Amino acid sequence: MLNNLLESLKNSMIDLGDYFESNLENILETHNGIFSLRAFLRVIGSQDILETIPNETNNKKFKNKEFNIKNVCVKVVPLDWNLGVYLKKFSKFLKEINLLEIGLDAELSPFVSLLLRKMYANYPDKCCSIIEKIHKQFVKKPNSFNSMIQDAKGSRFIESFLLASQFEILCYYLNENILPNIVSYTKHIYANYPIQTLVKHRMQDEQALVVLFDSLVENLTSIIDLNTDLIYKNYLIVELIEVCAKNKNLNFKNLIQTILDYFGLNTEENKIHFLRVLLVYQKLDDIQKESPIDQALYVLDLKPIASTIATKLIELDEKTINKSFNSLNSNELEYLATNSVGSHFVQKVLNLCQSKDRNFWIQSIFDKLKGRFVNISKNKSGSFVMETLWSVGTLKQRLMIVDELKMCEQQLKNDQYAKFLVNKIGLNFYKRKPDEWKQIQTNEIKKKRLFSDIISDSNPNDNKNKKKFKK
Repeated sequence: MLNNLLESLKNSMIDLGDYFESNLENILETHNGIFSLRAFLRVIGSQDILETIPNETNNKKFKNKEFNIKNVCVKVVPLDWNLGVYLKKFSKFLKEINLLEIGLDAELSPFVSLLLRKMYANYPDKCCSIIEKIHKQFVKKPNSFNSMIQDAKGSRFIESFLLASQFEILCYYLNENILPNIVSYTKHIYANYPIQTLVKHRMQDEQALVVLFDSLVENLTSIIDLNTDLIYKNYLIVELIEVCAKNKNLNFKNLIQTILDYFGLNTEENKIHFLRVLLVYQKLDDIQKESPIDQALYVLDLKPIASTIATKLIELDEKTINKSFNSLNSNELEYLATNSVGSHFVQKVLNLCQSKDRNFWIQSIFDKLKGRFVNISKNKSGSFVMETLWSVGTLKQRLMIVDELKMCEQQLKNDQYAKFLVNKIGLNFYKRKPDEWKQIQTNEIKKKRLFSDIISDSNPNDNKNKKKFKK
């Protein structure tokens, strides 16, 4: 029955492809027609790397060819159906038109960009002729590249063009257009997209793009502005940090030094204040090294990008950032735990520490927040941090939490946020039968760590150096 359904679906897709091919010219004249054609392109052949996001709920991720487009789950049809052949058939349309004009067209540009990327992923040799045609059209109109990359639709077309370009053509545009205008392009609301795409999807493998990395790092302080929420300007730092983990030819130390210089942390003595300046204080001058632990904090409205940057640097185990995190005092850590953005940062750090067996870090966080668990539990954001602390904690660390919370059980039960944590940890049961409670918690922790090892064993590429749990 299932095989009959699949065969019927395959035949329907072939009929649809034939219809699109025979009526392509008319279909491209209507909005609904172009929309339908793009939907068809998305599910045939290999995936489009610019429009796909891994399905986080699926452990296999790309292995089963599933992905999300704007939160809609999509499944690519099997490659053995050979529907990718329609990509070549549709690409004949590109040989008959002025691609620079189409690249600026609000309706057709997204279709052509998608088709270009699909051709690159499935038929790279055939794609080369299309890229060369676009290149020749750009050469005939020297200013067209500059104007198109700063256009809403044109920038997406350029993004696909550069992604699919062969080495020689890519180097041409790097030297002639991108590097001379690196600051203006990366600060532009549209022109930044092609730059970030090169960083994310080609820099990790290609030695030729090291020069782009060096240029971005050299001009980074003129590009970024971490006091704003303009994600297109500041997320570039995250992309550069991530690509350094994939391409060892990139100068990661220079990137870190540039970020430190941006914050005025240019001496060995004040490097330790990196996370304080990034996440907690308004400026370096607000940090008084000899201040008492209860000094009032001069806090910023924490930006999500600051939290993301800090997390990525800790993931890479960068020594300067690790020392900076461990130097945060109790007041600073409590502020982060009870901040809507900072709480996500603390949770990510705790989960990261557990996955990489940084048990010393987890114990340090528990020690610094001891005596503050009640206040954090009553905070909307802090209650999530408490649940994460509970999840990653050992029996001894969980006892630290319940022993502190039991003194205020009734108060916490009546709190709109803390009441969920009280139920989760079984606070009342602990007060009545502490020995049984401890045994339950011990068994739960053992099961959790055992399953964690099983998952780790099924993914040999992850956490290679992770210590195994001794049963």
